[in-house]
Amino acid sequence: MNHIAHNRANDTSQRLIDKLIGYSAPVTIISNDRRRTYTLPGAAEIAASLEATPTRYVLDKDVTRFCTELACRSAVFLEQCLDLVRLPTEQFWVEFDEDERLATLARQAPGRYAQQGDHVRPAAPSGRRFGMLVVANGDSTRGCAQVCWSQSAADLHPEVSPARLQFDLRDRAAPDPGDSANGLAHLANPLQSVAGLNAFARLKVEPLWLAYYKAEASTPAQYSAAMAGLSAQMWFDWVLLLSFLVCLNVKDGFTQKPVTAAPAKFHPRRPLAPSRPSHIEVTSSLFGDSPNTSHASYGFGGGKRLHYVRGHLVRRKGRIFWRSSHMRGNLAVAPPDARTVSMRLTRAR
Repeated sequence: MNHIAHNRANDTSQRLIDKLIGYSAPVTIISNDRRRTYTLPGAAEIAASLEATPTRYVLDKDVTRFCTELACRSAVFLEQCLDLVRLPTEQFWVEFDEDERLATLARQAPGRYAQQGDHVRPAAPSGRRFGMLVVANGDSTRGCAQVCWSQSAADLHPEVSPARLQFDLRDRAAPDPGDSANGLAHLANPLQSVAGLNAFARLKVEPLWLAYYKAEASTPAQYSAAMAGLSAQMWFDWVLLLSFLVCLNVKDGFTQKPVTAAPAKFHPRRPLAPSRPSHIEVTSSLFGDSPNTSHASYGFGGGKRLHYVRGHLVRRKGRIFWRSSHMRGNLAVAPPDARTVSMRLTRAR
């Protein structure tokens, strides 16, 4: 099959939202036998919805890195916080730094990358970004997300995944052998730590895309491979979205700065600056200087030796807050002792 979903590895745009709003070009794909042409839904269909979306978050590198690390390292913690999570509004946009996400994911899970199915490896930073348009279904705990990305700075044609992420923050999706024929697929789990979280979401292929996949698949195996490819490409998107939603509940965790819309400025030969849709720039407030905790190191932590604890999220009494990095334990339990290490060369036998 000549199309599953273009990978997001070559996008160098500064903001994906700038490319999406006002976009109108249709998606056209030629069949494998080159006898048919398919016109399928893409960025043009999402552009009007995005322009009418009242809340648009644009995340910087620090926030993207933190959300990615939190999803990789603390999936159990995120699952324990699901009862606190609500969608912030009926419809919102959230945009991440794709370079930072890929680089962080590669560090946290060596050998595993965001697009497992396409074997994409993180390359040199190029300004890549991707985003999700999230719509609540009925209440603030259920919804769907459309995943969008752009190929490069020179290519002004953003793309939308053929499948939406359907999620329920309260219920896991029950497996059904017949789901695949209806365009439903469970998310892949190349990183086992996120398998529990991915059970709360699944993929739903758009009807026109589903018809395209079925028409172009000459065998059931090819159709199954197409569904598996989508699942493998989008396996981390839902977990990253959930991590962001949890972080919105952290007290004083993120700094949100409203940015007003600005029209494009033009030069007779080239545009000087693109139009800028209104949005909320999200930066992190979590990584300030650690407080001086040397006076509190004694008698804290029971019988544990003095040790360093990285900053981490803590949930207490229905609230989530950030605990800065600090020293914990009692120096008297195991004081550091001096030792001399003698090193000598020996003849190999």
